[in-house]
Amino acid sequence: MSLVLITCGPEVKFTEPQPKGISNLKLIPSEYHGKFRSKSDSTLLIIDSCSIVKEWRSTEKMRRDSLDKELKMHITRDTTFKYRDDKLLGKSPEFLLLAIHLYKDSAIVKITGYESLFAVSDSQLVRTYKKYCFLNFKTNDGYWLVKTLRLQDNMLDFSDLIDVKEIDMIKTRAKVIEVKDTSQKVVDYHMSPNLREMRRILKQKKFDSSFRRF
Repeated sequence: MSLVLITCGPEVKFTEPQPKGISNLKLIPSEYHGKFRSKSDSTLLIIDSCSIVKEWRSTEKMRRDSLDKELKMHITRDTTFKYRDDKLLGKSPEFLLLAIHLYKDSAIVKITGYESLFAVSDSQLVRTYKKYCFLNFKTNDGYWLVKTLRLQDNMLDFSDLIDVKEIDMIKTRAKVIEVKDTSQKVVDYHMSPNLREMRRILKQKKFDSSFRRF
């Protein structure tokens, strides 16, 4: 599962793809296609008709022997290459492009990482409703996680349909079932909103202009 879907607390899950009763699209609508840069760091979202890919960059300085141990190979000269390792340098992308510059006993490693956040398939569905593009991700337990895309001018909001921090407010607009473990701790929230309830949810959803098209 992609990083954007990994959380350390309860998640809001849906019993079926959202919005309920809306047909799936075969492609991500063209108005969302392009490259969008994060306003807070160097992260890029690259959106095309079938996928959303996250690109990020960082620079690491480390000892050459530590680099050799990390890569499980001996680097003897400046080089650039593609590398796949889920635990490399504490990162977990699908693959990395590494540009390595050696200087004495140190190495400067410029890293470009790529992560697939969404890819249209039977388990990752696209729907549109109102001014939103809905991205539905099927989970291993048969429920669905839902994120949305929304554009205003050249600004993009890419976020959860419902932020778990707002669940108390959502309870006033739609039915929410709390799933608890044996200690009565909430581990998930389950929902199945109808279109009327969905309109209420979207009406209170804030626009987070965290990405800009360029």
